[in-house]
Amino acid sequence: MSRRKALIAVLVLTVGLSFFSAYAATNPAVSINNQLVQFTTSSGTPFIDAAGRTQVPFRLTLEKFGAVVTWNSQTRTATAVKDGVTVRVPIGKNYIYRNTEIIYNDTAALIKDSRTYLPIRVVLEAFGASVNWNSNLNRVEILTGVQPPVIAPVLVGGYFDIKDLSRGLIHVTYSDGGKIKIIIEKGTAKYTYDLNSAGQRESFPLQLGDGSYKIGLYKNISGTSYSLVTSRSFDVKISNANDVYLTSIQTINWNVDSKAVAKAIDLTKGTQNVAEKARILWDFMVKNNSYDYTKAATVTSGYVPVVDRTLEERKGICYDFSALYAAMLRSQGTPAKLIKGYAPKYASGYHAWNEVYDASQGKWLVVDTTYDLQIYIRDKSVTMVKNSTEFSKLYEY
Repeated sequence: MSRRKALIAVLVLTVGLSFFSAYAATNPAVSINNQLVQFTTSSGTPFIDAAGRTQVPFRLTLEKFGAVVTWNSQTRTATAVKDGVTVRVPIGKNYIYRNTEIIYNDTAALIKDSRTYLPIRVVLEAFGASVNWNSNLNRVEILTGVQPPVIAPVLVGGYFDIKDLSRGLIHVTYSDGGKIKIIIEKGTAKYTYDLNSAGQRESFPLQLGDGSYKIGLYKNISGTSYSLVTSRSFDVKISNANDVYLTSIQTINWNVDSKAVAKAIDLTKGTQNVAEKARILWDFMVKNNSYDYTKAATVTSGYVPVVDRTLEERKGICYDFSALYAAMLRSQGTPAKLIKGYAPKYASGYHAWNEVYDASQGKWLVVDTTYDLQIYIRDKSVTMVKNSTEFSKLYEY
């Protein structure tokens, strides 16, 4: 063989190996109980997404896993059912549902080449499978029959579930009756909430950043006096500060079956643009709701909005509208805050409004749907984004 031909052969081999290595690095194999899943061009092939997570073709993978699968084109949600467990995976959202419980993730399902792809680890672990990465074989290895550790509560003190601390969220359950308050403190900042005492789990945000939080439960003993039931301190490091404002919490309570979520999906199904979704939902809030002056005059301390009720009744107070708008935005993957404070130009007395995160600008925008829906009746030129200097924030959720 001539030197020239030898060089060409080496180059061809090198390029071929490089291509194979690149393909292997981005197209891992998948095995279920040691049986390889045979992917084809028509089924789609696994790949590694921008978050470094393995995405797999939805239908073929879940059917090989033994699940019954369906696709809802209206809500853009993939559903898989197996052994009494229903896992629902909305496209483009950083969470999935196992039955009615939300499980957060650091990546999202997506549509690629007209095929639905799911993040394999979080979905199959929700079914109780063991999911491991074999770097030597460039393969995701799935074993069935394992209990689902991913959703197991991490209980502390019998009341606190801390499994979502890294997302800025703590779940609390109290079932011993009486009037209960929960106080969340970090440094000099303090947030106080009423807590149901009938054993219904409620979730609260840890929105004060990384650091040490003190969380206490207090039971009413007489009048306005409360005694300490228990308290715990937790060191919190939040993986993404904006994740706090994507969660379902006591004051912005939503789930996959919420009518508010279904409405948000329906209204925004024509766009994937986050800013456009925020504007569409604002437009709906402003044009389809009215202020309830009677409720404003009679609302009592401790009132908590119910977003589906506000959606159905199409009326409410600032707290109602801010909670509903935030729930609709969060369900569609847009970080949104519910703010309490004062805004003399827009409302007399204590007020609630929203801040919406604009990723393109890297900043929070002030939105006041309550003011806008009242003004819109006589001034159709009302604008969505307000001047932040005209609002004085006391609390944010």
